[in-house]
Amino acid sequence: MPEKAEMELLSLLQAFDVKSAQLRQAVFLGDDALVAIVDREIEPLVTAILGHRAETQDDIRQQLHFVGALIRDEAEDKTSVLRHVNALSALIDRYHAGSGIEAAPVASVPSLVASGRLFSDMLLDSLSERIAVLTRDCRVLYANRAYARNFRRNPVDLIGCHIAEVIGEDCFESGLREDLARCFLGEERAFRYTVRKDGGLLVVGRATPLGAVSGGMLGALLVITETRSLVT
Repeated sequence: MPEKAEMELLSLLQAFDVKSAQLRQAVFLGDDALVAIVDREIEPLVTAILGHRAETQDDIRQQLHFVGALIRDEAEDKTSVLRHVNALSALIDRYHAGSGIEAAPVASVPSLVASGRLFSDMLLDSLSERIAVLTRDCRVLYANRAYARNFRRNPVDLIGCHIAEVIGEDCFESGLREDLARCFLGEERAFRYTVRKDGGLLVVGRATPLGAVSGGMLGALLVITETRSLVT
């Protein structure tokens, strides 16, 4: 028999699904007043789902997948995506201590991040490595300052963008698409692609599967390890 906590989360998720269906119908009918009412009813459900302290691995997985779905559904709204990214990071931080993942000393943090075992936005932003986290549909979930600086962008401006928009369609198709596809299947990949402006620039890095603490796949962690001018 399911535990009380599991039933509580299931009820919250089912209520959210019902309200989401009502919201879609209200939008379809063009009923702005009803949209506003249902939208106000959805927000407390999201807060309750994110605030639920899971007691089983399945509950943790459902919470993480719930946030991932919010990010995908609202990919065009950067403010919403940023809020959900923060929620995702908070969830992972919440369960990290009890997940069976051994805590690492500060000196080994870069290698731990590179192995895809830990995702903390505060941690990643403190590193000099150029790091980005992608969802499974290749959208930027997070980019640290060093990564964004590489493209003369602010980190927040990259959130929700497809990686092809960031590096260029040609670079994505010729050098990264296949590696990411393999990465999302659980394989760590070394990648390289060539930016053909300003005389050409070779970008080398690695893509590491980023798994949830409860199992499953959140996306991929990209680390750029080298950029080299092709002009001799």
